[in-house]
Amino acid sequence: MLILPLYWSGTCQAQSHRQPPDSLYLNVLFGDWFKNDTVDVSINDSLIFKGAQLTSSIIGLAQPEILISKKKGRYFVHTSESKTIKNIKIKSEIVYVELNFNNRKQEFIINTSRGRYIVFDNVDNGKLDYRQSKNMIIFE
Repeated sequence: MLILPLYWSGTCQAQSHRQPPDSLYLNVLFGDWFKNDTVDVSINDSLIFKGAQLTSSIIGLAQPEILISKKKGRYFVHTSESKTIKNIKIKSEIVYVELNFNNRKQEFIINTSRGRYIVFDNVDNGKLDYRQSKNMIIFE
């Protein structure tokens, strides 16, 4: 059994039975039913990455992963696609996520008070949906 999210120590590696850092604001993962798909991700009108390839693994998880952390009142985005850390503007518990999935734009409004762990799945011929949890998502 793996408990995710993933944490970086140079590269992404699954960690088991670890608690998330207190600074974690939001963790975004891509889960089931992706096969050679592409995605651009924007959060609150900030482009996080463009043209990432998604293929779900045997445990139902695709890279990349997005972590948003909060430190001293500022928010930072870390992704498995890049070694850079970006500053991002977040003003409330509501986060606007725009996904351009296989050249089809889809928008989601995420209320982080309902959970800081988000998994997007390809549920129906390119239509994405998400699961949200206050606890780490478990993939088996």
